[in-house]
Amino acid sequence: GEGEGEGEGEGEGEGEGETGFLLQEGKWVPSRADLVDDNCGWLNDGLESYDGFSLTDFLPSRFEAEPRDWGFRIEAQNYGAQGPIDCEQTVNDFWCETQTVAPTAYHLGDYGWEYRIEFTGALTGPDSLEGTAAVTYPSVDRQTQEWFDYYGFDISGCVQTFDLELVYVD
Repeated sequence: GEGEGEGEGEGEGEGEGETGFLLQEGKWVPSRADLVDDNCGWLNDGLESYDGFSLTDFLPSRFEAEPRDWGFRIEAQNYGAQGPIDCEQTVNDFWCETQTVAPTAYHLGDYGWEYRIEFTGALTGPDSLEGTAAVTYPSVDRQTQEWFDYYGFDISGCVQTFDLELVYVD
């Protein structure tokens, strides 16, 4: 009868025939990094007081990426990342599983920082992507926590948001 089957299969077929860019396999590097929001003012205000440091000192200098049927796998190199992360892709939009980072030999010292990164965005071509990374800090070592306390930083609610562009180089 009339109206039978309404609602069945809704959403099916959406995007059929639409294929996104296939990410290039190999080495990727950041080509742009902008701090969009720093609700605790740690990088906005505090970074200027550290001679010789810039925003890019806090980012991986190189990534290895490889395409997969469902998206791509990417791993920050020489950064303390806890292995590669998987990023699902629909057409060109992507969203990645949470990346946990606990640097052990970072050039700020050998501290037990842990931070987590949520990364989402879009491929703008097979050799470029743009995304937003939201960084939180679930824990730091006791010495670092004492330093934060002394300077009045409460990192428990700190979120730093970055707009990033990565490009394929090799």
